[in-house]
Amino acid sequence: MGGASLVYGIGAAKAGTTWLHRVLSAHPGCHFRAVKELHYFDTAPGDMRRDRLSAKRLKALNRRRAKATGDSRDLGRKLADTRDWRAMMVAGGDGHQAYLDYLNAGNEGGKLVGDITPSYATLTEARFAEMAALGRNARFIFLMRDPFDRLWSNIRMSAYRETNGGAQYAKRATKLLDSFNDGHHPGAEARSDYAATLRRLQGAVAKDKVLTGFFEDLFTQDALDRITAFLGLAPIRADLQAKVHAGHDLTPDDDRRARAVDRLRPQYDAVSQYLAGPLPARWQAQLSRG
Repeated sequence: MGGASLVYGIGAAKAGTTWLHRVLSAHPGCHFRAVKELHYFDTAPGDMRRDRLSAKRLKALNRRRAKATGDSRDLGRKLADTRDWRAMMVAGGDGHQAYLDYLNAGNEGGKLVGDITPSYATLTEARFAEMAALGRNARFIFLMRDPFDRLWSNIRMSAYRETNGGAQYAKRATKLLDSFNDGHHPGAEARSDYAATLRRLQGAVAKDKVLTGFFEDLFTQDALDRITAFLGLAPIRADLQAKVHAGHDLTPDDDRRARAVDRLRPQYDAVSQYLAGPLPARWQAQLSRG
């Protein structure tokens, strides 16, 4: 795949991956396409989801461009990258060459290209091994967030989208949380399973090729320096205060929160064991509330 190394941002959802994509896209040593969440490895050639997802994004961008006023160069670049992405996604299988060509197209000296797709956290060990074998010195970044905070943020986002933030928003979010607590929300279960992601990564990827981080301390210069050092990039300064896709305020009742934390307790335990040390303060506070 040429001279550029490859990094995968594999999640978790609502744990800072959009910020990570933005920061790395602005780094002079990186070449990232404007499309975040490529969904290449969690779909298959011929999968109708590829066609629907790429068509939906392209349609939305065309609408935005039609309404845009003033300088729309950034939007034009995103539209061009989305067209290329759609063509790559619907082209079919070719041993991943179209995917690699897409990542590298237009690269003029960037030492790193990448794909940041949070849903990759649910992939199999075999898929992780396949991804690791694709690129020279391929590396993985897995960001985690307090399990309940991550779940609740994801639920709020889903409920807001389903109701357009209308009068049914709070009711829908509560229903989704109840569904998780009752064991009837497999999607939320899979996205919350840090233990499984860490286990599969350990089975497929060399330890020095994996960086784990925490949303709770992500927006600091120390955390950013750790990421760039891991990727072999020069240190940079970034806007550490910028909020990306901040959630819509809504507080769950204490009983529902406590039930969810109890169901998520194995995730707290697994990450603690993985760290062989204390959990972030926010995680400990969540557990101590009972």
